[in-house]
Amino acid sequence: MSKENQKKLFGISAIISIVLLTIAMTYAWRGGCERLLAGPLFIGGLALSLWQSKQYVNEFLGYLYSAHTNLKNGTAIAMANSDSATGGFSESVIITVWILFFAAFTLLAQWWLKNKTQGQLTRYMQIAVLASLTVCSGSQSDLKGTVGIALMK
Repeated sequence: MSKENQKKLFGISAIISIVLLTIAMTYAWRGGCERLLAGPLFIGGLALSLWQSKQYVNEFLGYLYSAHTNLKNGTAIAMANSDSATGGFSESVIITVWILFFAAFTLLAQWWLKNKTQGQLTRYMQIAVLASLTVCSGSQSDLKGTVGIALMK
């Protein structure tokens, strides 16, 4: 996937991953799997969901800071610059936005999942496993293509 297409799809794979991990946590919490698997599934889903949401917030704040810098300098919002790091925001702002995003997203997902039957949740979990493999294989092929292009130069 080209860099242009990656910019257009900003955060889609992160959001998909967070939804899939939330489904896995709910599945484990409601006892949809063996007790021995439920704990690691829930803790792993929570840890990965926290990490993925932090990456999403970092990327979002990077784009926000870049747009703000461009506006301040009188250039177009989408003009490329090297200010896309979250360096413009304090660590407390980044953590606050991250916690608020994670809490809001988790509450919204739980509101959606609260009335689902165990059978529906099992189907969602099966879909989540297949979708996560798709997201992972897609990001791996992007990585291989990028590395291959870099090695050819």
